[in-house]
Amino acid sequence: MAQIAIIAFFFLINALLVLATGKRVELSDALQAETRDETLHQLAAAVNNFRHETGTYPANLDALATASGYEFIQGVKLPFQSMAVADNIADENFRFSRVTVFGHDSYNPAMSDVDFLAASNNACGTGAFATAGEWCAPADGATRWWKQESREVIASEVQRERRRLVRLLQKFNAWYNDDITVSTKSGVWGNNYPNPGAPSATLVALAGFTQNAKNCSGMWTWSRIPIDCSDLYSIWGTPTVYNYVSPTHIVLMSQSPFIKADGSPLYISTEESL
Repeated sequence: MAQIAIIAFFFLINALLVLATGKRVELSDALQAETRDETLHQLAAAVNNFRHETGTYPANLDALATASGYEFIQGVKLPFQSMAVADNIADENFRFSRVTVFGHDSYNPAMSDVDFLAASNNACGTGAFATAGEWCAPADGATRWWKQESREVIASEVQRERRRLVRLLQKFNAWYNDDITVSTKSGVWGNNYPNPGAPSATLVALAGFTQNAKNCSGMWTWSRIPIDCSDLYSIWGTPTVYNYVSPTHIVLMSQSPFIKADGSPLYISTEESL
């Protein structure tokens, strides 16, 4: 009986050890999954921020890690995490870019990037990653992923830029309403918009600013109109263009990073004709 009890006790201890080991493995897997989710979130946020700052996506995570301000990526990225970007995808309205950041569970066989992006693994469409149709990552349960398309932000960013131009136009309208020192017609006193001496000119040139959007600071003036950096440059860092149509008609314009389906850039503008 003693021998039977010893054997039973041995099997009980062994079962408890196996159970404890299994729990530790489950806990370890859960912690790894949480870490992968957190790092993927950081990588996706960095890629999105880079596009917001530059108007383009980085070529890959290694390229992002070499960009100024993004060196931390090298310490964040984990094994089995990657990124893919496809440019110049065309739909009926725009040419756009698509990016995905993804990571596989390390305890599952990692799918190659080529297979991950293939049409056969598209979980919500029929085309490959670089085609205009809908694309989703494989529904294998072992992959964390994030996707963004530049066309998704066109409407919101165009709206932001148009608001910026309208605010700037109000400055010129205030100047117009205050200025009665010149005449729009011979012998008649009236109001004018400032004449740049050419049909079109950038505010950067008119204000005499010699740096760039990234290094811009302070306040500038042209024709006594106060101009700050948000006036000189669009939300994408492109110069604001002042188009002088007539003494009572001006058009403010900027170029966006978005490309229309015909290959021409998308310009944003606002105008006033008094």
